Amino acid sequence: MTLSSKILCNYSTNKDNCKECTKVESQWDMKLLLEDLRNAKTQKLTKSEMCWLRLLMYGLSPEEIAKKLILTNAHIKSALSGSIYRYVETMTGRDVSKYSQVRLFIQEEEKYEKKKFEIVIGKNIKPSEINQELLKFLLKNLGI
Repeated sequence: MTLSSKILCNYSTNKDNCKECTKVESQWDMKLLLEDLRNAKTQKLTKSEMCWLRLLMYGLSPEEIAKKLILTNAHIKSALSGSIYRYVETMTGRDVSKYSQVRLFIQEEEKYEKKKFEIVIGKNIKPSEINQELLKFLLKNLGI
């Protein structure tokens, strides 16, 4: 069974992929990742799960995802911890306790990133907003 990662965004007003989903598709091999997560789940991910995964891979927090999708924080946090976090744990063999570990653990698998990867750093970023684990990983892989 082949799994297509190309889906229409359930939450976009024009029913095309949102800008975050488009960016993630250009940076990550979502077809392979979704297939591996499907195997970890033992069934196809729902459209909502695929959306949440893409937004996590984009770097959004559960709070930002809730705001973007006009859902409650409690709903997103509960849904993520009962779905995406568990599938990533099964796939990687590592415990996921917070949202930033999803992207980090998937990135450390070293088979889902596409070769061209863009890092965008804002001018007005606050130190408290920096994901320390992801920053350490990036610096290590950049040889800094």
